[in-house]
Amino acid sequence: MNPQKITPLCPSTSDDVHQHRSHLAANDKKKGLISICLLALMLAVTGCAGTSVKPETIHQLTSVSVSHSVELSPEVSYHGPEQSLGAALGGILGALIAQGATSSPDQIKTYLAEQHIDVGEIVRQAFVEGLQHDSRFANKIKESAENHFELEVPLYGLAQNGGFSSEYKAWLGFRARLIDPSGNVIWEKYDFVTHFNDAVPAAKYAAYFESPEQFRIGFKAAAAEITKMLLQKM
Repeated sequence: MNPQKITPLCPSTSDDVHQHRSHLAANDKKKGLISICLLALMLAVTGCAGTSVKPETIHQLTSVSVSHSVELSPEVSYHGPEQSLGAALGGILGALIAQGATSSPDQIKTYLAEQHIDVGEIVRQAFVEGLQHDSRFANKIKESAENHFELEVPLYGLAQNGGFSSEYKAWLGFRARLIDPSGNVIWEKYDFVTHFNDAVPAAKYAAYFESPEQFRIGFKAAAAEITKMLLQKM
């Protein structure tokens, strides 16, 4: 199936990502779980809520497919002790400390490429598996279909496991769109997981670069959790 140019129902996904990153810094600064809970509420209400689809519309679909082309952000996300310290200090000094942590995103991006860790494909496989376990789609999934899902990953990387922990978790957020034969978006949602999600395993930063499986396991767990949340909202 040839990819189509789709006009999103929501503003640019960069809005979601910037809100997410800014809030994570605020969360470390305030040192509380309340902040991250407010983030989820803010994204759900004021971020990009997407659009819902009527149950009868889903029932009428005879087949669906998931596009093999997954849009992946060229920018890797990272939140570590530098950002936590920078947020805590605030002002010019805090900004300089946070901005000095540019090597970690570059290191992550380079390692993912060298180890052929395809985050987009990991997300796609998790989403397909989610559909296979959803009674609404289990018998409708095809390799190619007029109605198809498109996936977009604006957020992926590593985030410190809260506060000044020495462990990190996969940081991931993606959007799913259901497109009809005319190219219209009939359903669209975005969701993400944070370092507070217990479904995503944590590991020392160095462990991710000692075994590529650590990245794969983390992103797979995060993608499965997001898929579950997205389909529950459909």
